[in-house]
Parts: sequence; C-alpha cells; structure tokens
Amino acid sequence: MSTSSSGTISSQYSGLMRVNGMASGMDIDGMVSKLMKAESVPLDKMKQKQQTLQWQRDDYRDINTSLKDLDTTIFNGLFLQSSFNKKTVTSSNDNLVSASAINATGNMSARIGVGNLATSASWKSTVVLPYPDHPASSDTTLKFTVTDPGNTEGSSTDRVVSIAIAATDTIDNIITKFNSSSLGVTMFKDDTGSLVISNNKTGSEGVIKVDSPFMHDVLGFDVSTTPDANGNYTFNTGTANAIAGVDASITFNGYSMKETSNNFTINGVNYTIKGVTPKDTQGNDIPVNISTATDVDSIYNSIKSFVDKYNDVIKKVNDKISEKRNRDFPPLTDDQRAAMNDTQITQWETKAKSGLLSNDSILSGGLSKMRQDLYSPVSGSNLTTGYTQLSQIGITTSADYSENGKLVIDETTLRQKIQDNPQAIYQLFNSGVSSSDTSGTYSYGTEGLAKRLRDSISNMSSQVTTIAGKTTYTNNQFDIGKQLTDLGTQITDFQSKLTDIENRYYHQFSAMEQAMQQSNQQAAYITQQFSSGG
Repeated sequence: MSTSSSGTISSQYSGLMRVNGMASGMDIDGMVSKLMKAESVPLDKMKQKQQTLQWQRDDYRDINTSLKDLDTTIFNGLFLQSSFNKKTVTSSNDNLVSASAINATGNMSARIGVGNLATSASWKSTVVLPYPDHPASSDTTLKFTVTDPGNTEGSSTDRVVSIAIAATDTIDNIITKFNSSSLGVTMFKDDTGSLVISNNKTGSEGVIKVDSPFMHDVLGFDVSTTPDANGNYTFNTGTANAIAGVDASITFNGYSMKETSNNFTINGVNYTIKGVTPKDTQGNDIPVNISTATDVDSIYNSIKSFVDKYNDVIKKVNDKISEKRNRDFPPLTDDQRAAMNDTQITQWETKAKSGLLSNDSILSGGLSKMRQDLYSPVSGSNLTTGYTQLSQIGITTSADYSENGKLVIDETTLRQKIQDNPQAIYQLFNSGVSSSDTSGTYSYGTEGLAKRLRDSISNMSSQVTTIAGKTTYTNNQFDIGKQLTDLGTQITDFQSKLTDIENRYYHQFSAMEQAMQQSNQQAAYITQQFSSGG
C-alpha cells in the first residue's frame, strides 16, 4: 500500500487490486509511493497554510483575551466611582458601634450614643395545651397583610402573604409552613409547649393582619377578635401576651434620632449598633466616636493593577508585532513530524509560530491610539478639579525607548495625590461623556483617560474579531475562518485528485505487469517447443 506526506493516499481510496511486481521484479508499491510523494507536494503546502492560519487566528484571539482583561481591570478599578470612595473606618468602641463606608465621598467623624437597641414584636399563644394533633378542622388558606417596620412612610406598600393550612397538618407542619413562608416571622414552641411568633424585623411600626380568626380562635394568639372594615384581624401589641417592637434610640452628633433597625446608613456610612452606651455622672451619653479616612492602599492598588495590566498588554502586543518571521520554518508535514522527537517538534514549531502578527497594522495602530489616549491632557467644563494628565499624579512613561511606552509609578507621589484628593483622580480618568460633550458635539479632549482607553480597546478588539472571530463563531463569521473553509474545500478536492492519480499509476503498472507476464509466458512456451523438438 502506498503512502504520502499528506497521509491521505492509501488503498482505501482505490478499488484496484495492487500488483506485486512478480513479473517485472519491481517494487511497485514503493515506486508508486515515491511518485505520490511528489504529487502530494501541493497538498502539503495547502495543509501548511491551513496550520499557519489556525496559529494566526489563535494569536489574534489571545490578544483579544488580553484586551478584554485590560478593559475589565479598567472598569472594576478606575471606571466606578466607588473605587475612589473607599474609606477606612475606625470606632472608639467596636463592641458598641461599628461602621463601614458604603458610598461616602468625603471623610467624616461622628459621635453616636445609644439609648436602647431596636427590638422586634412577638406574640405568645394562650390556649390550653397541648394542641390537638390536627388543629385545623378543614383546609384553609390564611392571607396576611404585612406592613414592615420602617416602610410605613412615603410610597411604601403593604405585602400580602398566603399560607395554606391543611386539615391534616400537625402543629409541627404549621410551624414549618410559617417559617418557610415570606411572612417574615419565626414561629416556635417554648419550653411550656406554647407557640411563639417573633417578627424577624425590628422596630415599632410593623403591623401584621390576617383575614381569618384562625390565629386567635384556633392557635390562641393575641389577635383582635373582631375584624376591621376590610375584614382583617390585627395582631395586638403591648399586651400581656404581645410584646411591641421598639425603635432604636440614638444620638448622632448630639441630635436625637429613632431608627427601626440596629443597622442604618447616614451619608454613605453604614452603622451597626450592638449595645447601649454608658452615661456620665450627669446622665448624658458617653458616645462612641466614628471616623473615616481615605483608604489610600485600596485606591493605590486599583490604579497599580491597571498600570500593571496595561504594561503587560502593550508588551505582549509589541512583542507580537516586532517578532521575526521565520519563513525557513514552515509548519511540519506529517512525514517530517514522524521523523522527529517531541523536543525537536516543539523547537521547530516555536520558530514556525514566530512573527505571524509581525507589523500588523491593526495592532500597531491600536497601540498608538492607546498611548495617545493616556498622554493627551483632559480638558473641558466637566473637569472640575485640577488634574489633567497622568504625570500630575505620579504616573509617567518609561525613559527606556525599548519599553514602548511602559507606564511607571512614582509611589510616593501617587499615594500623596490619593490622600489629597481622590475625587480629582477619579475625574482625571472619568470626566466628560463617552462620545459627546453637553452640547452634543463630539469632543475627545473632554473624555477622561479611562473612557478614552475603553473606547480604543473596544475598537481594536472589534477589528481583531472581524479577522479572527471568537471561539463561539463559525468560520463564515470572520475573515480567517472563511479562508480556512476555502482551504478545506481545496484540500478535499485535491485529495480526491490524488486518489485518481494513484489509481492511474496502478493501472499503468498493472498493464505493464500483464504485458511482461504474457511476454514471459510466450518466451517460456517457445523455449519449451525448442526443447521438445531437439
């Protein structure tokens, strides 16, 4: 059976019986194999081109992955104002009051006194115990109307929650249904066997109503015995078997306040009160002091992460577009690969893959645009604070020309600028609008550095995707894919052509063998006749 460097020429492509060369004494298979190797050279070239395109596609996609990572780093670290609002918070007594900055733009200090913590309402049943095995005499659905504490003002609305009770339900079943519902209560049996319901939310303003006397008549809770105008029975508070919820009583910088929860937010700082503050000899609160400061470390690390990622990306792209193309090292053919060990294959392919994006205009143009984005000053009425260039906050370009615009951080300067005015740095990166100023006229100069850079990354990535697609794309959706499809068709057609050529060679050698066999037979016959006549 014949073979070729393409690995596609074999007896499976031909219905011909192979001849063994007995008449001629020739190695027919060996001769056809050598002939087919010569015929297969164009096929090898096509397969090498196919492999080169696949490597090139993968290189482009790898660049796009890096661009996406850079864009994500910019968005998470520089594009969100919350990145520059990060604060460290200290409390003089964390056991009584703790705090965390949520979205505070400026630094602050507060004095907090706690008169009492917020508590939740609860109700205890008063029926004779134990309950019957199945309290409900028939299937029933209880519809509760809930007004949560703290939601009674403004545009708040009531919640309606339904709980279906079956005649076959035990007390334990009923407890499970209450606790797994969205009613927002916890039901349990105390040590006497009585049922207790506790509101999961604290505060004095919570109201629960139910459209059936079941809670009072069957389960024995302190619920009104007569319905209101809407047919609802209200859970009572402030009685022997009903404890009303209480609001937290605090002083904030000397101002008395009520809060429905022990966790509340004022001016972007979230406070959690955990205990009552002590009093001085005059009965005044000894407050807990809370203060915030700019979280310089966190903001610095966000900016440094961007700079490091930017430097990684521009180095990666620069390395690719400046790589030497080794045209003396095309992709290996099947025969070449079979003759090499793994180390030799790796070394060869490393050289073969080099320079596939050399001098690429999209990548080089994208890098130039990114450098312009960072070096051009930011201007315009939207920039209300003083920084207009990276150099003003301690970020400059490397003096080493070979580093192709690598950014360098002066850590001392950058930390000081963050401490002085983090919002000014935020505006340097994010001032202006993405595509036009307030008049509707495009103005590149008014865009912050992060916005410019993200626009350029998006444009560069889009152009690369047009060429190399994504892993989810089919070949007809990008340029290299279309070339690969065309090559695949050409390879299939050429393989069929090679099969025909191989069959033709065997036809020819078969005819030759048959002719030589006939000649040999004739010669043998003549020799036999002469021998007989003698």
